[in-house]
Amino acid sequence: MEKSEKNIVEKKDTNIRIWLYSIVFIVFASLSVFLIFKYVDKKSSMEETINYSENGTIDYKVSLKDNDYYEGEFVEQNKIYIASLIDKIEIDFDYDFNIDRDIDCVFSYDIYSELIIKDGTSDREYIHKKYNVQSNVENIQNIKNYDFVKHVSIDYDYYNMLASKFKGDYGIDTESYLRVMFVLKKDNKDVTLNDSSMYVDIPLSERAISINTSPLGTNTYKQLVDASGENNSGIGYIIGLVFIIVMMVVVLFLLVSKLYRKRSKYQKHIAKLLREYDRMIVEVSSVPNLDDKERIIRISEFKELLDARDNLKLPIMYFERIKNKEALFFINDSEHLYLYVVKDREEV
Repeated sequence: MEKSEKNIVEKKDTNIRIWLYSIVFIVFASLSVFLIFKYVDKKSSMEETINYSENGTIDYKVSLKDNDYYEGEFVEQNKIYIASLIDKIEIDFDYDFNIDRDIDCVFSYDIYSELIIKDGTSDREYIHKKYNVQSNVENIQNIKNYDFVKHVSIDYDYYNMLASKFKGDYGIDTESYLRVMFVLKKDNKDVTLNDSSMYVDIPLSERAISINTSPLGTNTYKQLVDASGENNSGIGYIIGLVFIIVMMVVVLFLLVSKLYRKRSKYQKHIAKLLREYDRMIVEVSSVPNLDDKERIIRISEFKELLDARDNLKLPIMYFERIKNKEALFFINDSEHLYLYVVKDREEV
């Protein structure tokens, strides 16, 4: 089928645009991949392994009331103690912290006691009451090592009296003890530090007791952190990457819409005729005089034009009078102009 110079130019322009969109899309996609790998590589280079360790121990001694059996004022730990002779229990929570590099850290600790009275057989609790003993916040600057000892003095007589009175008043079988808790929280903007805790269990309402401790022991931790100390070091890369991805999506949308633009019924009908009757149709750049009404024979269906072509042995001419709006198919002989008109507003 012959094509007019106008359509050839339009098709070339469309192809150029498609190639241009494709090139721009490939450039943006390549740049996005490059930035992703560069950002990941930068983040990897900014990370380092940080090791830190902590150790927590508990020491205690029992202060005695005046008595005829013990010579000293205190009895050291890990002994069996006569409950009626105990005055106070002196406890030291010893904590030591070490890390690979200097950091600023906020250490927040709480020491509290919990009076727990349980049923002697079912292990269900009658009373679980908390008493605040000590609390403090220490903001320590530029440290690699930090250690401290927190001392508390527990009035054993007071808690033992509460537990014994409860047991005696209600005549029930109970198991009672006082748990003295040490809880430490550590806060640093670069390194995530675990909370720590240790405690001492002191039996109550018994004739003789043995004190149990649960120290922290030694713990070692390892983690990856930002070596630059800047949490927003990759924001520039992220913003640039988001911008490029958005631009890439826009270009891809333009490319797809150019390739798969929805066609009207008129366009589909014209394309079908040109495709199915390609050998019978000749595209021309002009039309004969349409003012001579007497020689024009208007045809309502394209198949009638095909019949006329078979009878006259002449080609069917095609001319798009208004782009994507109106097309003329005609056969021109010496006497008549057989004309079939397709318009966008018509049901085709």
